[in-house]
Amino acid sequence: MSGAYNTVVAGALTQMGVSVVAIDDFGLITEIAANPAQYGFSNATGMACTTSSSITCSPATLVTPDAASTYVFADSVHPTTAGQKLLAQYVSATLNAPTQMSLLSSASLSAGQRRADSVWTYALNGLKAGQQTWHTFADVGHSKTDFDSADYTSNYLLMGADRRIGTTGNNRIGANLGYQQYKGDFGSKAGTFKMNEPSIGVYFSHAIGDMGAALVQASYGRLHASDINRQIALGAATRTESGDADGSHISISAQGQITAGSFAKGQFTHGPIGRIAYEKVSVDGFSEAGTRSTAMTFGKQTREGVLASVGYQLQANYGRIQPYAQVSYEIDDTHVNDVNAHLKTGYSSFSTPALQGDNGTRVRLGTNIVLSKNLNIHVAAQRTFGKHSGAETAFNLGVDAEF
Repeated sequence: MSGAYNTVVAGALTQMGVSVVAIDDFGLITEIAANPAQYGFSNATGMACTTSSSITCSPATLVTPDAASTYVFADSVHPTTAGQKLLAQYVSATLNAPTQMSLLSSASLSAGQRRADSVWTYALNGLKAGQQTWHTFADVGHSKTDFDSADYTSNYLLMGADRRIGTTGNNRIGANLGYQQYKGDFGSKAGTFKMNEPSIGVYFSHAIGDMGAALVQASYGRLHASDINRQIALGAATRTESGDADGSHISISAQGQITAGSFAKGQFTHGPIGRIAYEKVSVDGFSEAGTRSTAMTFGKQTREGVLASVGYQLQANYGRIQPYAQVSYEIDDTHVNDVNAHLKTGYSSFSTPALQGDNGTRVRLGTNIVLSKNLNIHVAAQRTFGKHSGAETAFNLGVDAEF
């Protein structure tokens, strides 16, 4: 009877074009009744109430004092208190899932900016190489980004080289290869994911005499998210639905700095810094494995727009030690579509808003350490402030050489 009723309702709503979130509680209750002990129940065939209907049932009319928490059914149709709580967990997990999946596109967006920071740092060192024909670098970094209870970390390896153009040494062109690994947590014990991003990039740097420098760079990354494990608490059990997805990341940016002045006999210099970047991150739609009532299908998500920052920098030169400090205000003008999803056993899809980063202030501290005439070490750390969503902490360490 329940199956026939659901078929009629699904057909009518589909014909009317009504947008609903279809929850397969019939499928879930069937799965629980097939293995009640796994979910904390001891009886899936009897009725907890001694009355004919749960409407007139009370604690005084239960077959046993704990029947409301140990039986699946209150009467011949309706779940008990414990059964209703389990259905509520199911509904909550389904409604939250699309927004949780938007963490995949957010991870590549913000962590990719840290990779671009490293290219900028070493491109500047390349310009300082002057008449040296070649300049190479290798850099490793780590960052952590928080979205309330959800978060992800990123570890990357970046290697690159640039070559002098012309005879002045003021122009250089280069390329880089990178590999980024992300590990995310959907928060509230809702699951985790892993994602890899091999990338390739090119850049052009230009020194404006002693007045400053500019850089234009572009990169392409290929995303592969594996072990997307979504966890659903169902009474005493925790069910895991898994899937994987592919995607891409395109980044084009321009940035620069200007030396506005100096003091202490030129030991300290200062001036404005800025960057503007176009970003596009696409994550293909995917389906979780299996056909259980909790398995879902998610639509494609595209995060696209402009990231910009403007700030000020103070640099010092103590010979072999060359520290710097930067403060900048960041604007996140990227946009992402609501993430569409539906239960694989459902007949209607729905959408929920994706996670979005905030504007905020970033503070970065770092230093170049000159080991020899043609060999340097660079170390830096940075953190954002004033970001309720997308707060970030990062650091990197690398080496570059000229020849």
